[in-house]
Amino acid sequence: MRLNLLGLPGTGIARLARELSQSAGLMLLNVDQQAADDAISGEAPLATITRELADTAARDGFVLQGFPQSLPQAQTLDRALAMIGQPFHLAVIVRLETGILRRRVRSSRQCSQCGELSTAYTDGAPGKPACLDCGAELPEGSQDDGPDDEDLLAAAERHLSRLAKYYRTQNRLLNVDITGEHQADLDCIKNALQTRMRHHQI
Repeated sequence: MRLNLLGLPGTGIARLARELSQSAGLMLLNVDQQAADDAISGEAPLATITRELADTAARDGFVLQGFPQSLPQAQTLDRALAMIGQPFHLAVIVRLETGILRRRVRSSRQCSQCGELSTAYTDGAPGKPACLDCGAELPEGSQDDGPDDEDLLAAAERHLSRLAKYYRTQNRLLNVDITGEHQADLDCIKNALQTRMRHHQI
């Protein structure tokens, strides 16, 4: 199975994609993680994806995370993957309740271990906040609202909505609502995929 996992900032997509790929035995393509290296090498995300998919490990399937982020990128990605015979089967769009999402984004900090931007919001849970992606303890810092948080989320939502409409017209869209509890969210995605597979030939 070839999957593309998409979601708004603060949903913990990178960690979900990594653990989903591990549990399903699929190759992980984390474009966000490779962005810094690509910027140095001058290689665009699309070139990274097609290069990685030339690996024989991808023949058994993959989980793509971090790309596309806009409709033109989605259209270009589809053409490129079709040319190498590796189109993905489903775009899995993960959605978190708006209130939790906003609190996560407002309290985001950069993880010193993996470099990902993660939330320091714990929803009252005991202990210090940990990175949603690698599990490392997050550094101390202010949890005040950033001046552009709402604008950034609104812009990301507009792009995600366009992507959802694009993939829906192709019958490749799977929407999954999550709660913010990681293991439960991962199980929810797996169950949704299994249900989809029972009703559609993938």
